[in-house]
Amino acid sequence: MIMEGSTSGNAPSLPYREPDIITILVQASFLLLLNIINSVLDRVLYCGLLGQVLVGIAWGTPGTKLLSTTTEEAIVQLGYLGLILLVFEGGLSTSFQSLKANLLLSSGVALTGIAIPIGLSYTLQGLLHATPLQAFAAGAALCSTSLGTTFTVLASSGLSASRLGVVLTSAAMMDDVVGLVMVQVISNLGGTNFSWVVIVRPVLVSVAFALVVPVACLFIAKPITLRINRYREAHRNKDMDGLLSKPQTAFLLHTLLLVGLVAAATYAGTSNLFAAYIAGASISWWDSEVPHLVVKGASSETQIVGEKSSTPTGPLQERSNDEPGSSSAENSTQATPNNQTEENANEPTETRLLGTPSSYDQDTSGILYTGGTIAGGSIYGALDDTQYGQLSQTGEQIIARNPYLLNHTQLAVSNWTTEDDGSTGTNDALVMNMTRFTHDALCSPDSDIVGAVYTHGTNSLEETAFLLDSLVNCEKPVVGTGSMRPFTHLSYEGDANFFDAVMLAASPASRNRGGMVAFNARIIPGYWATKLYSTNPDAFGANTGGDLGLFINSLPVFYNSPSQPLFKHFFDIDAVSAHSSFPALPKVDILYAAREFDGRLLLNAQANGAKGVVIAGTGNGGIPNGQEEVAEALEKGLQVVVGTRTPFGPSSPAREPTYAKAGFAHPIQARIMLQLAIASGMGMNETIEMFEGGFRRAIGQPWEPET
Repeated sequence: MIMEGSTSGNAPSLPYREPDIITILVQASFLLLLNIINSVLDRVLYCGLLGQVLVGIAWGTPGTKLLSTTTEEAIVQLGYLGLILLVFEGGLSTSFQSLKANLLLSSGVALTGIAIPIGLSYTLQGLLHATPLQAFAAGAALCSTSLGTTFTVLASSGLSASRLGVVLTSAAMMDDVVGLVMVQVISNLGGTNFSWVVIVRPVLVSVAFALVVPVACLFIAKPITLRINRYREAHRNKDMDGLLSKPQTAFLLHTLLLVGLVAAATYAGTSNLFAAYIAGASISWWDSEVPHLVVKGASSETQIVGEKSSTPTGPLQERSNDEPGSSSAENSTQATPNNQTEENANEPTETRLLGTPSSYDQDTSGILYTGGTIAGGSIYGALDDTQYGQLSQTGEQIIARNPYLLNHTQLAVSNWTTEDDGSTGTNDALVMNMTRFTHDALCSPDSDIVGAVYTHGTNSLEETAFLLDSLVNCEKPVVGTGSMRPFTHLSYEGDANFFDAVMLAASPASRNRGGMVAFNARIIPGYWATKLYSTNPDAFGANTGGDLGLFINSLPVFYNSPSQPLFKHFFDIDAVSAHSSFPALPKVDILYAAREFDGRLLLNAQANGAKGVVIAGTGNGGIPNGQEEVAEALEKGLQVVVGTRTPFGPSSPAREPTYAKAGFAHPIQARIMLQLAIASGMGMNETIEMFEGGFRRAIGQPWEPET
């Protein structure tokens, strides 16, 4: 062990001593290796915390003991402070609505995590000749939940804001409180003086915290916030608005709330981690459920986010630059609430921008910002369109580049950014959360949103377009757009695409046409949208069915009256949302067929967790080899759909099918259909009917499954 000089507790001051080189190297290597191993394991195995534990053991006790005891104690204390902040962050990323909706399920998970270990301990009591107290103590130790581990694993896997994440974190909170009570029980049972007060007190204090804080939020914090908002509206003060809009002010208030609740919980005798979670969840509730006053940059106009504007800005007309809503970025965007970061993108933040339409029957369009090339910039010059991504712009900045949009419609913006701000960072869980959000925002009976636009990376835009088109089943349009060139390019087309998309979503002529993609002045049906070029700005088209229309003067012009694809299958989003893995979808892989196709790939996919496989078959949906393996996989419950790898034409159904043919659906689209079918509870025969039923009736080739 490296010995460090000690200072007497009676010393008048702490003398400064320059650490020796050995101490510097040991501590530097410890911190460096700690972060490297954590980063590598997080990316590869989602278990960076395990790496941190191993490094701590290796450098400290009981390993090499390179770190002194005082250093280890300091690290432990700082680590616990970090744990409090980690739990606080978990509370910030918690959706209040999800927490309320899943409270019963969370309670069941928590009860299971307590009852099973204690029951197991008493079951094994006789085999190990243990006393009842020893069995209870062992069970209590097994049922304790590591909050740090829970939040770290969920955060590294991107599941913090999912239904699974909400259930696990709230269950872990309950286990933490119960674990604290069990410690008191064991201490009392092992001592001579048994005190029910010591046992019951943590329970009562925890329940009090869980009840009093929400009541205080609802009946104290919310009325005070609304009163302040009304006062600020009536007495506009730039200095006050500037102070209350600063992130430093929010940081100070949030910190005071966290410290206050943690200190109160500790002195009251309950878990300070429980208090940290409640502090974060309270702020999350305040940000999402309480209307906020939004200050409009340099303009003196304000509006409360979440409440209807009572002062419309006038009819559809062009504004001059000295009027509210002019072309400057300051006058075109509004501040977002304090909790909007990339880490909690699954919890969207609404930002309402001023501007009232006169030619449309509703007044608000929703903007779902997911990043992508449209938000990316390059440091390599105005000609680079392949190595970009070092720069980025927000959804509000994209709107600011299109100031005349605010003459046509109000825009409600929600951010769904990924870690890398592009298509490669998206996953089924994020897109399903976004789809559920879009469906609820557009299709609820009291919705005043006329349509929605989502910006998206073009690598997977077609997948999101098809998913939204299959699940958002009301008359309002959902329009996808993006760009092929970064905003630093001299021929950046993102502004025009975005403007066109918003005008398309806001147009009454867009109703009852399903999802669409606005790209390069073309209106493409979301059901058939396919990326046809890897770099060309005219990247998207419809292999089957053709375009729906085009843009003239950035206004949509349709070729035909509203209609839907003949073989389109609408899925019930509530049925899909009830699937056990929601918001993630069942795993479905795509295999590309060629000569000497290896059918064992299906079995490998199934062994790796796939519930279904889509094969991009040859010609009219052929599989060159591997029929025996296909049959074996089907027997084991794998669902199989075969499409065609050709760019045009269908894969036709067989007379006596054992698996489904995709028809006119591209393998990418067929994968999403199969995921939704499995999530909806369909078996193989039902999946065959879904894919082939309409096609078979059209060609006079009906089929009935054997009963």
